[in-house]
Amino acid sequence: MQTVIAARVAGFMYLFLLVTAGVAEFGLRTHRAGVALDLLAAPGVMLLAVALYALLRPVHPHLALLAMLWRAGESILLASIAPLALTTADTFPDEAFTGAHEYGYAVGLVFFALGSAVFGYLLLRSGIVPRWLAALGIAAPLVVLASLYTIIVSPDAERFLLPAVYAPIGLFELTLGVWLLARPPAAAS
Repeated sequence: MQTVIAARVAGFMYLFLLVTAGVAEFGLRTHRAGVALDLLAAPGVMLLAVALYALLRPVHPHLALLAMLWRAGESILLASIAPLALTTADTFPDEAFTGAHEYGYAVGLVFFALGSAVFGYLLLRSGIVPRWLAALGIAAPLVVLASLYTIIVSPDAERFLLPAVYAPIGLFELTLGVWLLARPPAAAS
C-alpha cells in the first residue's frame, strides 16, 4: 500500500469510526442499532489497523505489527460480542443485554488502548505528524486503559470517568484523521 494511500485510508477510517463509535457508545449502546453499528465498525477497525501498519512499518516493523494485531484483536472482539448481545436481547431484559454488550466492549477497549498507544509512539518516532499530536496519541489511549481498570476495580468510578475519559482520544482521532487526509506524508522514516 503506498504511503499516501495508507495515510488517507487511515485518516478516513479514523473519522468514520469516530462517528460510528460515538453514535453507538453515546446514543445507541442499549439498542440493537448499537450492535449493528459495532458490526459496521469491526471491519473498519481492521482496515484502519492495516493502513496504519502499512504507514508505520518503516519506522519499526515489529512494533507496527504488534499494534496492528492488538487493533485486530479489538476488531474481532467487537464483532464477536454481537451474537452474544443479540441473543441476550432476545432472551433477557434490557439490563442483561446492556451488561453483556458493555463487558464485551470493555475487553475490546483493552486491545484498542494498547494498539492505539503503540501506533501513537510510532507516529512520534516517524515525524509525520506534529509531536504534540503523536504525544496525545500515546497518552489518550493510556488514559482510557487506566480508566477501564479503575472502573473494573471500582464500578462506582464509572459515574465520574465516563464519558469524559473519551474526550482526549476523541480529540486525537478527529485531529489525526483530518491531518492524514489533508497532509498525507510522502513516506514514514
